[in-house]
Amino acid sequence: MIDLFGFYTIEIIGNIAEKIEEKGMKLRSYDKIINFAYYNSKSGHLFVSLVNLNHLIMISTTAKEVVWTLPNMGHERPLCAYSDQDKLIVCYDSNKVVVFDLLNRRLHDWSKRNNDKFPKNYLSRFNRIVGITALS
Repeated sequence: MIDLFGFYTIEIIGNIAEKIEEKGMKLRSYDKIINFAYYNSKSGHLFVSLVNLNHLIMISTTAKEVVWTLPNMGHERPLCAYSDQDKLIVCYDSNKVVVFDLLNRRLHDWSKRNNDKFPKNYLSRFNRIVGITALS
């Protein structure tokens, strides 16, 4: 545990690459580069995107283990994510937005119904997703 000025405490959960390899995925040295990470403090899940693997890994910070490797969405690299308790929204470098059902560990029904309904000009490479957040 690391105490940051009495405001925050950081707990080391271990080597992420080792946790992924424990689940049977073989990583080369250049596969271990993290593209981004997102932490949900309510659920205690850490979502990690590795640059060369093009998918997300969900890690439980309480159990300190890989919980789920989210389905690979083709040759698209995850750029950013947002999660509530039961859903994870992921934006990809192709401007696709995909919602995953975390409770049932599958693609959410919303994504199945709506992925092909985004305007073509939104999906062009000239538009870039740079972030995602919740509005209330």
